[in-house]
Amino acid sequence: MVLGAASCAHDTSEVADCANFVMSPSQYVGQIRGRLGAMENEELAFVCRAAAYGRAQIIFARMAEQRSANPTLKRFAGKTVDSQRKLSRRLNQIAIQHEGITPPPGLVPRDIEARDRLAQLSGDDFDRGYLHDTVREGRAAIALFRAGGTLPEPLISQFASRALPVLERRVSEAQSLLQETDRSSGLPAPAAIGWATAMAGRRQ
Repeated sequence: MVLGAASCAHDTSEVADCANFVMSPSQYVGQIRGRLGAMENEELAFVCRAAAYGRAQIIFARMAEQRSANPTLKRFAGKTVDSQRKLSRRLNQIAIQHEGITPPPGLVPRDIEARDRLAQLSGDDFDRGYLHDTVREGRAAIALFRAGGTLPEPLISQFASRALPVLERRVSEAQSLLQETDRSSGLPAPAAIGWATAMAGRRQ
């Protein structure tokens, strides 16, 4: 098994294959530095998925800072970049300095698709798409980090538990901004009818 092997569905240079970011004890000794058996496969998977989530959040937020004309959303995006950089630095510090592993680079495939979709939007459509993805991915991350808080490795579980309030606030703020955007445009909330359906109705 190749550490951090990439899926063939996308450019291998940008895919984080978290399903394969696991190894046997012999691979652990042969491929990376660290204490033998220091992390279980589920902990490796958490590190990979949490790192990929953080990268996506920073990429999407930077896009929002550049593309959105909404000052409130731009401030939210700036806060997201700042808070996520802190979380990502701490996760990398734990992974590299304490556990001897380097999270694989790249994004998971659905975040690559979301990035490419957002790149084609502008105006309110971009704002709504960015906020919708922030809420969707944030909810998934909250579930991931709640599970991470129960992992046996103390540094990982403590990191996950302390990060949870940051993610929960981010999702709550994004939901509020999404509702404001929908009210101002007269478009039904994506949570109720689905973002893709809402976009199709807007184009008709």
